[in-house]
Amino acid sequence: MLGLMGLTWVEAPMEAEGAAAVMCSRGDVAAVASQDWDTLLYGAPVMVRNLTSHGTRRFGRAIHAERIVLSDMLEEHDITREQLVDVGIMVGTDFHPGIKGIGPKTGLKLIPGRGGAATGSGEGGGGGPAGLPPGGARLLREEARQGPRQALQSRPAKVGQPAVNLRLLIRVCRGRSRRRVDQGSESSSDR
Repeated sequence: MLGLMGLTWVEAPMEAEGAAAVMCSRGDVAAVASQDWDTLLYGAPVMVRNLTSHGTRRFGRAIHAERIVLSDMLEEHDITREQLVDVGIMVGTDFHPGIKGIGPKTGLKLIPGRGGAATGSGEGGGGGPAGLPPGGARLLREEARQGPRQALQSRPAKVGQPAVNLRLLIRVCRGRSRRRVDQGSESSSDR
C-alpha cells in the first residue's frame, strides 16, 4: 500500500527505533519520528515526538510535535551519551525494567560528575547505575551502542521503492471498477 502511495518504506531486521536511529546517524533520513525515548539511547541525532498527534488534545492539553536534538539535550543536562544510557537503564527501557523509585530527575542526580551519589555496579572504575549486578551496565550500554549497527550489517533492512499507480490505488482503496476509474480519469483530463 505504501509503495502505491509513492512512499519509500523500510522493513527493519530488528527493533524499529534502533534501525531508524542508525539510518538517521548515517544521514539516510533526517529524523526519527517516535514516542519511544529508546530512539535517543540508540543514538538518533534528531527525534520527533507527537508527530501524528500534533494539534490533538490529551488530558485537556493541546499536543504539539516536538523536535529533540540529541546533542542539544546532552549539552543542556551536561551529560554524555553513555551517561544518558545509564539514566535510561535506571529509569527503564524496552530491555531493562529500571530500578524501582528512580525517575528521570533522580537518575540524572545519580550520574557521577553531576553532584550525585556513588554508583554500585562494581565494574572496575567504569561505573554505572547503582542496583545492577556487576557487568550489567556495561552489557546494557553495549547493546544500546552497537546492537542496531551490528544487526543492520548482518541483516540489511528491506527497502521498498515507490511504485505510484494511482489508478490501482483508487481501485483497491475505494473498491472501484477499472471501467469507472478509467472513465473518471478521462473526464478529469478533458478539463
